Amino acid sequence: MARRNNKRRRQGGFGPVEAAVLVLVGFVLGALAVRLGGLDAAAHWLYRWQGSQVVESLPGELADTLSRPLEDLADLLPTATPQPLPDGTQTTVRVLDVGQGDAVLIQQDDASCLIDAGTPDAGPDLVNQLETAGVEELDFLVMTHPHSDHYGGMPDVLEAFPVHTLLLPDLEGLGAEGETLNQILSLAEEQGTGCITAARGQRYPLGQGTLEVLLAVLPDDDNLNDASLCLRFTAGNFSFLDTGDAEADTEQRLVDAYGSGLRSTLFKAGHHGSATSTTQPLLDAVRPQAVAISCGLDNSYGHPDPETLDRITASGAQVWRTDLQGALTFAWDGSALSVYTADGAALDAAA
Repeated sequence: MARRNNKRRRQGGFGPVEAAVLVLVGFVLGALAVRLGGLDAAAHWLYRWQGSQVVESLPGELADTLSRPLEDLADLLPTATPQPLPDGTQTTVRVLDVGQGDAVLIQQDDASCLIDAGTPDAGPDLVNQLETAGVEELDFLVMTHPHSDHYGGMPDVLEAFPVHTLLLPDLEGLGAEGETLNQILSLAEEQGTGCITAARGQRYPLGQGTLEVLLAVLPDDDNLNDASLCLRFTAGNFSFLDTGDAEADTEQRLVDAYGSGLRSTLFKAGHHGSATSTTQPLLDAVRPQAVAISCGLDNSYGHPDPETLDRITASGAQVWRTDLQGALTFAWDGSALSVYTADGAALDAAA
């Protein structure tokens, strides 16, 4: 909690005009803190600002705004412009074809991260897809939430590749258990894989990029979809957002917490493009250039939902689907996003 300034203010305090001018100066300093020292420096600036006599001298509504908790004030700070990576550096996100499930491979430099691993039946083919993509080991294997269409192939992955870190939701808090989950944890222990329970704000280096946990919540009810880890990968001026199967409640939490800070080049539609996810508020915040939908051909759930497709299309994003095009490779060269099928054919129009 931000420390309050308990010192008695000078007689009369700051007048409204003085205070407003000082607020403007303060936000300029905040912008410099972000650019020169990053978000940690900005947080330190906010901490000092909240205890100042200036805030106490402002009109009520503005003073209340600047007295909010630090994490709620982050969206008020000007942010530093992301710097492009060196020429020749390519970032690749592969939305793999695992039928009615999820599996996303992020590759940056020689580092790689697999988010989810599809169904148990998809495991062997998933391993083949990873090998074809050049994977020899995984820096991170992430389970967004304990549903079998997201973790089912993890035993095959753990048996096929060395995995440095297994990033998990709070399985104990969710009461998640089962034979496959136990197998995953046992294999990780045998392999010497580090297991980490995800928490909001964790950041992990991945090549020249960063994988950040934006949200890791326990839902108010038994909806495990809303317990999905929400992750954002950034590398230079590229960003990718993955929300697992998160539905409207969790998406709103994301929007409330980060607002326009969710802006991303590529977004994997939540819950396979279902009607309960990829809501308008989230799309308005993310403003993706492209949206990938991972779902099975002619699946019994009716994914993706026609209204969800309409929302995505109306947002101006291109839409790509594994049920129609198979595995999708999104390659960012520093200025443009290219999309390829599994056989290397370039795709240049939304379908």
